[in-house]
Amino acid sequence: MEENMNQEEDINKLEYEGKLGKIFKLGLINLFFHIITLGIHSCWGSAKMRRYVIGKFKLGSYNLKYTGTGGELFKGFLLTLLLTFLLFFCYQLLFVGFDSFILCNKIMTIYIYTMMFGHLSMDQLKTINSELLCISTFIILFLSYADILTYLSYRYVFSRITWKGARITLGGSCFIYAGKRLLYRFLNILSFGFLMHRFDVASYDYVTKHTQYGGIPFVFHKAPIGSLRLTNIITGLLSFFTFGLSYLWYWAALRRHTLNNTTIGNLQLKVTDTGGGFLMIILKDLMTVLLACIVFWVIMTLNHSSISSLLAAVSIFVLYLLAIAFTVANVIQRRVVYRAKHTFVLGDLDAFQKIQAEAEESGNVVPQKQSFFDTDYGVVPLTMII
Repeated sequence: MEENMNQEEDINKLEYEGKLGKIFKLGLINLFFHIITLGIHSCWGSAKMRRYVIGKFKLGSYNLKYTGTGGELFKGFLLTLLLTFLLFFCYQLLFVGFDSFILCNKIMTIYIYTMMFGHLSMDQLKTINSELLCISTFIILFLSYADILTYLSYRYVFSRITWKGARITLGGSCFIYAGKRLLYRFLNILSFGFLMHRFDVASYDYVTKHTQYGGIPFVFHKAPIGSLRLTNIITGLLSFFTFGLSYLWYWAALRRHTLNNTTIGNLQLKVTDTGGGFLMIILKDLMTVLLACIVFWVIMTLNHSSISSLLAAVSIFVLYLLAIAFTVANVIQRRVVYRAKHTFVLGDLDAFQKIQAEAEESGNVVPQKQSFFDTDYGVVPLTMII
C-alpha cells in the first residue's frame, strides 16, 4: 500500500486556503444573530461556515464544495427535538413511570446505606436491581439513538460535499450500524477495552463498504493490526494516569491504520496524524480559551465609573462576543490546518477522473436514496467532516 509514496509526482496534498480573519468574521456575525434570534439563526450560520471552510479545501486544481443549506439544518434541529422527546417519553412511560429524575438519588441513598450498615434487605435488593435495569435500558437506548443520528448525519453531510462535480454517497442501514455498535460496546466491556481496536476497525469497515464517490466504491484493505493492538493496550493502561489523554495516540494510530489502507479507484488515502499533534492542538485550544478569559476578566475589573452603565453593559457584551468568536475561530482554523497538513491522496488524479467518468457512463453510480430523515442532527461538528 505504500509503494506510491516513492513516486513524488503521485503525491497530491490536500491544501487549505481559508483565512482565520474570515472565520472570525463569520463566527462573530453568527454569534450575534444566534443571540438575538434565540438560537434559530445558528442553523443558517453553521451552513455559511461549512460552505466557507469546506470550500477552501483544494485537491489537485479543484476545490471542494459544500451545497447544504440552513433550512436543511433547521429541519434536522426540529427532528432532533421531536425524536429526543419521543425517546424520553417512551422510556419513562414504559420503564419508570416518569420517575427517572430521582433514580440516581435512590441508588446513591442505597449505596450510602450499604456503606454504613453493610447489608441490604430483600426489598432494597429488588429496588436497586429494578432501578439499575431501568438506567441500563436508558443508556442502551440513548447510545443506539446517538449512533443512528450520527450515521444519518454523515450520510447527509457526505451527500452535500462535491469535488469535480461528483459527490460521496453513503448507503447501508443506520439501524444495522447502531446494532453493530451496540454489540461492539458490550463486547468491549467484557474484554475490558483490550479488543476496542477490533471493534473500531469493524465499524469503519461497515461504513467504507457502503461508501462511493461518483460510482467508484471505497475499499478498505484489511491489514495486520498488531501495532494498533499494542497501542490500544498501552494507551488503555496509561489512561488512568493521563486522564484519558493517552487515547489521543490510539485515535491517531486508528486513523492511520484505517485511512492508509483505504483506496478508491486508483487512489490511495494517506494520513500522518500523531498523538503528539492532537495533544498540541488541545493545549493550544486551552491556551486560547485561557487568554480570552484573562482579557475578558481584566476588562471586567477596570473602573467603569467614567462611563454610563448602559455604555459599559454594551461594551462588555461586545467584548463577550469578540472573546467567544476569537476562541471558536482559532479552534476551527487550528484543526482544519492540521488536517490539510497531514492528509494526502496518492495516485494520478487525471486517471481517476477518467475512471470516475467511465463508472458514470456504465451506470455503476448508485443513486442516493433520499429519506425524510436523512438530514443533519447536529451531532457531527465541522472539524469532524473532513
